[in-house]
Amino acid sequence: MSAVMLSLFWVSLAAIVYAQFGYLALLAALSRIVRRPPRRDSIRPFVSLIIPVHNGDSLIRSKIDNLRALDYPPDRIEIIVVDDCSTDATPARIASACSLRLSNHVVAGLCPGQVATEGRPYAEDVAIRLVCLHNRSGKAAALNAGLKIAAGEIIGFTDVAATLAPDALAAAVERFADPEVGCVSSEDEVASRGGIGAGEGFYARMDTFARRFESAICSATGMNGSFYLVRRELCPPFPLDAATDMFSALYCVSRGFRAVVQQTSKARLAAQTHAGREFERKVRTMVTGLRALRCFVGLLNPFRHGIYSLFLASHKLMRYLIPLFVFTALVSTAYLSFSSAALRWLLCIEAAALCIGLAQIAIQALTARRGIAGTPAFFCAAIAAAAAGWYRYLTGERYEAWQPTERSAV
Repeated sequence: MSAVMLSLFWVSLAAIVYAQFGYLALLAALSRIVRRPPRRDSIRPFVSLIIPVHNGDSLIRSKIDNLRALDYPPDRIEIIVVDDCSTDATPARIASACSLRLSNHVVAGLCPGQVATEGRPYAEDVAIRLVCLHNRSGKAAALNAGLKIAAGEIIGFTDVAATLAPDALAAAVERFADPEVGCVSSEDEVASRGGIGAGEGFYARMDTFARRFESAICSATGMNGSFYLVRRELCPPFPLDAATDMFSALYCVSRGFRAVVQQTSKARLAAQTHAGREFERKVRTMVTGLRALRCFVGLLNPFRHGIYSLFLASHKLMRYLIPLFVFTALVSTAYLSFSSAALRWLLCIEAAALCIGLAQIAIQALTARRGIAGTPAFFCAAIAAAAAGWYRYLTGERYEAWQPTERSAV
């Protein structure tokens, strides 16, 4: 029994270290051996930028102004805002910001209960179209409604809370000069004032580095949901219960195209400072990510997809299994501590780290103070959220009518 527990301990510990740090080190080493120089050109295809929004009246005006100010020819962009049955003043704010007249005009291709209107605030400005869903349908359904009326050769998806750098669109579009590229991701810059958001910023940087290396070697395993671009012919309707950014990347790879990251294309976000909301976001991401992976489980076959299957298993599947590895490590350490002084100390360290993280979360939740819950709390919350995600996934819970992550403007 001791031999079995010792084997479980080392395997689980190795899996935790590999999933959190070892995979990134492997990618860094591989990138020195195998690297595909990016092919870029100053192309300017017509781009449709789709923004799904639900109760975003505090952010939508600044988001539209941000997209208007992009360093890209205004006659080569259209902005499609899809309002998912907001109960606040979102549609009115959009109409006011864009000089649109709200109406019940039904646009060809939209379903009953979906209306659209369009206009240009100024003669030389970007064309803006508003689609209103009269029944709460969710993010994927909102994006699908936008796709039905999008006229662009390239489709862009961006969150209402993300502020794009002026050259973010132009830098990303240039990667489509390579005919092998199917989708292009920006990179997040998470603005944190402390709190659990500090952990989110650290996690985002780790994830960014991993995608950057994956992209340089062959293809990224996911897109940045804050802002990414896809060729129109690689935009099928999204499943209603799958992570749309991950679905887009895996769909492109499954069709023989590359999913790449453009480092100079930046989207800025305010970190989530509320521990409970961050927990729910992580659970939702876990469940929808598992469903996206299920759609493309064949990509895990190394005989057909080579090194990309290793990337997908390491970046996604191994991280999804972190709760199992952590639980196994704790149980095996507790069992072996009866016969080893060194493992008794290790058990104390594990328990202390767990207690510190949980205490940080509790203090954050009870006091609503910023600057308390940092990286330990974030990782404890991430592990707990992954466990909760597995439970909700296996019990069939769905996240079609999504609740957008509440973030302040940056």
